Parts: sequence; structure tokens; C-alpha cells
Amino acid sequence: MHHAIAAFATLLIGWNLAPSPAQACERPLTLNATGNLKLEGMLTIPCGLENDDVTHAVVLVHGSGPSDMDGNVTAVTRDQKKNLLLKGISSALMKEGFAVIRYHKRSYQWQRLIQKDPKLATSAKLKDFQANAYKHLLADVESAVQWAQTNLKNAQVTLLGHSQGTFLALQAAHTNKTIKGVALLGFYATGLGTLAYSQIVHRTIEQLKTFDTNSNGRWTAAELKQGPPGLAALAGLVPSFDHDGDKALSVSEIQSFLVQPLLVPPLADLSKQEAPYPSVTSILRTATFKTAFFHGTWDNQTPVFQTYAMEKILKSIKGTSRTHFRYFPRLGHGLDPRENPLDVLYQLSDPAALKTLAKDLKAFL
Repeated sequence: MHHAIAAFATLLIGWNLAPSPAQACERPLTLNATGNLKLEGMLTIPCGLENDDVTHAVVLVHGSGPSDMDGNVTAVTRDQKKNLLLKGISSALMKEGFAVIRYHKRSYQWQRLIQKDPKLATSAKLKDFQANAYKHLLADVESAVQWAQTNLKNAQVTLLGHSQGTFLALQAAHTNKTIKGVALLGFYATGLGTLAYSQIVHRTIEQLKTFDTNSNGRWTAAELKQGPPGLAALAGLVPSFDHDGDKALSVSEIQSFLVQPLLVPPLADLSKQEAPYPSVTSILRTATFKTAFFHGTWDNQTPVFQTYAMEKILKSIKGTSRTHFRYFPRLGHGLDPRENPLDVLYQLSDPAALKTLAKDLKAFL
């Protein structure tokens, strides 16, 4: 009973007056986001430190799609193992002395609100977010930075973006000159529309090549059924997309199916939403903030060749003092082991890789 009373009292008075860090290393927080939206979040702080003792804080910036503050990718993880990507990164950073702020992505927070009140699905505020996603997502990053600067007043704030979060982190640091460091995990230099084409069309064709048993560049229903569930489902498309009537699908016929989502909203509008913002290449070429790149060589969502190219460009301009590059052989988009370079299923992040990321970032900053 005494434990229950203490827990209830903690909720009433708020985390700033909660028990000392020695008793609790994670403290709930709330970001006051644009549109009067409240984003739930979490501060992870080394046990034993007071807020004013923190010298380095990291704000985690999500990848694409609705995501909770923990970065739960269980649904796309092999064998459906519980996989909290951002929480794992947060834990690794905390062990190196960082305080870490993570929060529900706006799209995820909206999902939670709609579950409670379905009428919100047609609200003007939600429609505004859908039409101006980047504007609001960048405002949320800024809200997290302001929260850190207010509550961890002696800390230097660094942004760590994952996937789409690399674009958002760079845009935020370009605008907010108080940000002195940015870490990029799964960086991409092209627009998100180009990246989506690579993932949906190019990557799928590369996967299918392993099931082209007679190497003729065409797939019968029987061949397609030999693939994993996602690719095997293409077998049912043979009657609809077999334009030349040979009872098999050519590369072009399969591409005609795969490209359709890219030709209609919301994917067709990605370039429009990105257009008002400077390219990440232009930002990086002139950036005064330090930038650290971390990339798995078997990442097939944001292919590593774009980071390789950016390393060549930046080293020719800036040398090595303001940039850092670390590559992780045979690891994927979440610094997780993959069975082969085209394996699209996550596994749990490699603990040694996360430890290296955290140590690198501490030394670099």
C-alpha cells in the first residue's frame, strides 16, 4: 500500500520533484507541441545525476511512419521478437553519461488520440498535419530541444536521427544554431520519394532475382511461391499483370505493380513536402555543427552507398575534424544482424554496435 501511495504522489507532483535520479533513471515528460498537441515522452538520465549535472543530452528523432517513443519495430522483426530500437539506443547512450530525450512521434500520438475518440480522424488539425507533415515534425524536434535546454540547462544538446529522422535532424540543426552536434543513423542523401522507389521497386526486383530458377528474367507463379511470404504473394498477380500472356511476370510487369503506390498520394506528394527545405547535401557542405554518421553495410532501407559518397564529398571540403564516419559490417538499418544484404526483417540491435556508437559519439563531441 505504501508503494502505491508513493507512486500516486509522484504522478501528482510531476517528475521534476520526483525521487532522486538514484531511485529512477527514467522520468516521463510531456512536450507542448504545435496545435495544442501533447506529446508523451521520456527522459533517460544516468542514475545518480541531477538535471543540472548533465553536460550532454541527446534528442532522438524517429524514422518514417507512426512510432512510439521506444521505436517499437516488433511487427517487422524476425519471429516477432519484441524490438524497441530507440529505447535500446537510449540505454546505450545513457551508459556513456548522456541524458536522452525521446517522445511519441506526432503520427503515433494522433493514433492514440483517435483510438480514444474516433471523431478526431476527420479533425482539421489532423488534416493540417497530413498536408504539412514536415513542418509539424520539425516543430516537434524543436519542442524537444527547447525542453532539454530548459530542464537540462547545463547540457549541450545533440540530435540523433534515424532514417527519415536524419533529414529532420539536419533541417533542425540548420535552423537552430544552438545545436552543436548531429548523429545520423541510416542516412540518405536523396529525396524520400527517390528512396521509396529504391526500397519498393529496386530492392524487390533484386530479391526476386534469387528465385528466378532458370535465370530468364521472368517469374512463373511456381517460382514466386518459393520466396518468403511477402514475395510469394506476388504469385497471385500473374493473371492480372501478365500483359503479354506468357503466364509469367517480367521485370517490367512486376515493376508496373510495384510502382503504383508511388504514383498516388501520399507517396506521390513526398517531393512536394520536401521542396521548401534545403537539401541535406547543401546543409552538410556548409554546416558548422559536428556530424557523426553511423551505418550498417547491409542496410537495404537507406543503402550505405549514399553515406560512402557523402564521406568522400565532406572530407574533400572539411577534412576530418568536423565529421565522423563509422561503418558496421553485415548489420542492417537498426544496426542489427541480417541474414544477407537483402534481408528486410529486423533483428535485435547488436549490443556491441550500440556501445560503439555511444562511445564514438562521446569522444567525437
